[in-house]
Amino acid sequence: MWAVVNMSNNLRKQLKTGILVLIYLIGCSSVIWFLPDGLSRYFVTIEAHSAAKRWQVRVLSLLEDSDKAFATATLSDAEKLALDHFAISSDAFQVTLFDQKGIAFYTSGLVQAPDITDSPFFLHKVSHGKPVQTYESVTVAEIENFDLDHLGENYSSTESRLIITDYIPILHDGKFKGVLETFLDVTDQVNVNKIRITSAAVIVFALISLTILIAWHASRTYQARVAAFNSAQREKERSVLERDLLRSKEVQLLSQLSEWMQSSKSMAELFRITTTILEQLLPESSGSIYIYSNSRDVLEGSCSWNGAEHNTEIAPDDCWGLRRGRAYTYGLDDIHFSCSHNHFDDDSVYFCIPIIAHGDTIGLLHIDLHRTANNAAKIAELFELAQTCAEQISLAIANVRLRDELLSQSIRDPLTGLYNRRHFFDVARNQIAVAERNKETFALASFDVDHFKKFNDNHGHDAGDMVLRAVAEALLSEFEGNDYAFRVGGEEFSILLDAVTEEGALMRMEKLRKMIENIAVRYGSKQLPRITISAGIAMYPSDGNLPQSLMRSADDALYSAKSAGRNQVVKCSQLKDDKMFDEEDIGTLFESSQVS
Repeated sequence: MWAVVNMSNNLRKQLKTGILVLIYLIGCSSVIWFLPDGLSRYFVTIEAHSAAKRWQVRVLSLLEDSDKAFATATLSDAEKLALDHFAISSDAFQVTLFDQKGIAFYTSGLVQAPDITDSPFFLHKVSHGKPVQTYESVTVAEIENFDLDHLGENYSSTESRLIITDYIPILHDGKFKGVLETFLDVTDQVNVNKIRITSAAVIVFALISLTILIAWHASRTYQARVAAFNSAQREKERSVLERDLLRSKEVQLLSQLSEWMQSSKSMAELFRITTTILEQLLPESSGSIYIYSNSRDVLEGSCSWNGAEHNTEIAPDDCWGLRRGRAYTYGLDDIHFSCSHNHFDDDSVYFCIPIIAHGDTIGLLHIDLHRTANNAAKIAELFELAQTCAEQISLAIANVRLRDELLSQSIRDPLTGLYNRRHFFDVARNQIAVAERNKETFALASFDVDHFKKFNDNHGHDAGDMVLRAVAEALLSEFEGNDYAFRVGGEEFSILLDAVTEEGALMRMEKLRKMIENIAVRYGSKQLPRITISAGIAMYPSDGNLPQSLMRSADDALYSAKSAGRNQVVKCSQLKDDKMFDEEDIGTLFESSQVS
């Protein structure tokens, strides 16, 4: 659409320019064609009149008494001879004198000149002291005394000549005395003037045209420069606008990156969010993130984006950025060395930016540009953006780690590493909701260490802690995935077994009981007595549909196992079938277990 509009505007401008040039050429041609003739005739009439005025003075000087000659209308022979010689020697080919009545009394021609007594120009102008000039074209044959071989030029009798006739009034003391009539052939003078004026007009118009052409060229050059400047300004403004839009998008993405990362609950979720946003923030690059392991001897590859591949592990010495303790840019300086962990060719430009949180280096952000940014300004912008990303990532990782640490402290037992009683109820409520939704069953097993008080009394509390840790290690090795193990207090433990039957739960607990029975724990130079456990199993929903009711049912089975001699597993369903104890016996057993 815009191209069509611009083309229409250009055609309109070209048409307008063509019309103006045509009008200018027509005007110049008209002036050159018509102006020289009119101007040359105008100039010739002025010159002829001036010549007639001069001839008047000459004629009067040739007369002995001009007043008498015009008053009497007579001339002496000497005066006539002098006037004849004057007519021959001057450019005027005929001179005539009239008295104050307009009657000719002398003419240099052979034929007597006609009187002008009744001529209107004589009556209204010449007799009143005003000169009159006439301009006419006549043939050579009509001109008396015309020299056909004048100045070496041959003339035809039919050739037209331009004749100017001047009637100059003779005045003396303000009184009209007579008239001097002169005839002057101005044909050649007119032609010469026409040539001169035409040449001058051509030169003037050529200069004007040249000036216009130069001015037009200068104007076009100036307009081209202005257009180029405006185009450059528009391009610059467009570039600035694009850069501002890009910056605005980057700021928005950075804000989203910060918001999403602060909302992430785990490191895996954090890295998934990071890679998704970095793909949009740095579309011309690819990269990876490495995080220090807990032992801090290696960095583990955590995530990559835009087709990059990260190493499973890298050593801190593999990266110049980590070794130098600051951000490292490869591929720009005259002296540079490639990092050992880089997957790309040596011709690429990449950044290695340490991820630092709370003054401690926790990882590495590696970004490869693949030579897509081939100028220093672009690379500097990307480097600044990458540093900002590294700062956001470092804060997010620190927050997730702190959150994980605080969560772990709040839900895990510091001695055994198992989940605590508080987390048990949260997991149990969630397990009940899932089981109800999926129409599934699960088991809750409760057990404690038999005669645990004797370990503390006979061997000390450190020995008792060693026993608890040994039991916890067995739990951690046996139960994982959707099964959860808890230390709910003292030597008491609980296990949530997901999606199992009662017989399956019994088999797994029997396996655990035998595993713990075979554990040998040494304390100092002594070996501690054999560890045994008593356990009870309750099923959802048959033995309870709330965490508290399930725990109570499992505890009832646990107390039944203790009453039956310990080191065994009892199902809650056995209590209902065998009716081994009534509620009072169970209450007594519960109180006695609290004492032991």
